[in-house]
Amino acid sequence: MSSTVSSPQPEDIYVPIRSVWMLQLYASQSFIDGHISNASVEDAGVELPELIGTMLCDAVERRFRRELSIGFTLTERNITRVRGRIDMYETTRHQLLEKGLIACEFNELTINSKVNQFLRYALEYATQILLDVNSCDSAHRCKVLARRLAQMGVSKPKSTAFPRGRLSPADKKPVAVARLLLELAVPARGYDTHTRFSRKHLTQHELRKLFEKALFGLFQYHLSPIGWKVSSGEWLHWNAQQTPSQLPSMQTDIILRSPEGEITVIDAKFTNMFIENRVGNESLKSSHLYQLYAYLRSQEALGGEWKAAKGIMLYASSGRNLQDETISFLLDGHPVAFASISLETSIREFRQKALHLVAPNLEFLRLDPHETP
Repeated sequence: MSSTVSSPQPEDIYVPIRSVWMLQLYASQSFIDGHISNASVEDAGVELPELIGTMLCDAVERRFRRELSIGFTLTERNITRVRGRIDMYETTRHQLLEKGLIACEFNELTINSKVNQFLRYALEYATQILLDVNSCDSAHRCKVLARRLAQMGVSKPKSTAFPRGRLSPADKKPVAVARLLLELAVPARGYDTHTRFSRKHLTQHELRKLFEKALFGLFQYHLSPIGWKVSSGEWLHWNAQQTPSQLPSMQTDIILRSPEGEITVIDAKFTNMFIENRVGNESLKSSHLYQLYAYLRSQEALGGEWKAAKGIMLYASSGRNLQDETISFLLDGHPVAFASISLETSIREFRQKALHLVAPNLEFLRLDPHETP
């Protein structure tokens, strides 16, 4: 007798929108590159979209003071002499030669560049978002700047994609901040802060990847300036002879290497840290324990710091699974920690907890390495 087992349906994930904003901030390139400082976010006292919108206005206003950058744009025009590439089809179709004209396509230096178009789009988008979070003053400021760009000849972009190519140093911050603002999840109308998202419904897998990227960004921002090496997606290899192709691959989420050479392997999870056993008691999930065990023991043959490498299984907790707990022990000589970190906390507390887990002895929990002490 055969039976069919239906595949589990994706569960609805409800996470406070402020928690998602926090993760998106830490995962963004604008944060990792230092365009947005940790200190400015923690001390802002306003919602993240309002803070980012204000930063965007500040950055665009600075560009106005230094003059906007210019760029090349592809132009099609009927002109009296050849410039760029001749469009023979249009020239013949409209009998332009008889009128003393010729259709050409050429690059023209203009203020109506893709970068400035992108900034105008971001400002117009920010106007609506800030109105939605009742930040009328900031919304008006964005609207005025967008209108000013339009009056200068900057058109709406044909594509809202992030500008490709090399950016001028002065454009890097406003573009990076604009990109973060456009990527922020937006609560659907009619929902409270524990809501789904109007951009798209985030699955558990997407939230886990966002949590992983946020941890990487946080560690990169705070630890790299003081000599740590932070890597993401590093592959580990089995210590096996004539390795069969059927062996599963091992790709880590994050590996930290301290200035002293100590190694910490981190795996990020967006699920409950515990599972209920047969007698009703909570226990760690065996598959997660085996995963961490395999990461650490498989690399011992490399010697050096791998013989005492540390492993951390780090869980994001929220909603019904809200936890903030750490269980530490030695596993065959390797320091191991299973820890949950609440997403329903302040940005400062999240940062302090995450950094304390990987480097408890460092005196940097209140110091921003990108700020002058």
